[in-house]
Amino acid sequence: MDETLKYFLPLVVLKLIIEDVVFLKKFKEFAPTIIDKIESFSRNTNCTCRTAIIEYVETNHEIVENFIRYFLNENPQVKIDFEEIKKENTPKNVQGKIFRIHKNDDSFRQFFEYTIENKFEFRQFSVVQDQDFWVIFFL
Repeated sequence: MDETLKYFLPLVVLKLIIEDVVFLKKFKEFAPTIIDKIESFSRNTNCTCRTAIIEYVETNHEIVENFIRYFLNENPQVKIDFEEIKKENTPKNVQGKIFRIHKNDDSFRQFFEYTIENKFEFRQFSVVQDQDFWVIFFL
């Protein structure tokens, strides 16, 4: 748990904000400077406040980590599935993969949303036209 918690600390915080009302209350008390962001994220996980929470956690990594450890010790009923967090957040290397999508802006936007959701990892990509399609090659 130690190394996994250190590595995935921001994601653990976000997950607990959404899933545990006791944590939500305690974390708002712990981090009053971002209380509005925490409240907003707890109601809408797609809000831009997510970034502010992550930045707060990364800036205050050690004290947040200690807070999480204390919270988990005081609330043994709260379980964190680190394997699930790892699985959901491990980048997928797509170097050398080729994708073909319809040649329109909406398809391109949807495809790149898909790459973000699925945590594609690559250095760069190249796009060529093939009649009514774009062929995307990840390098």
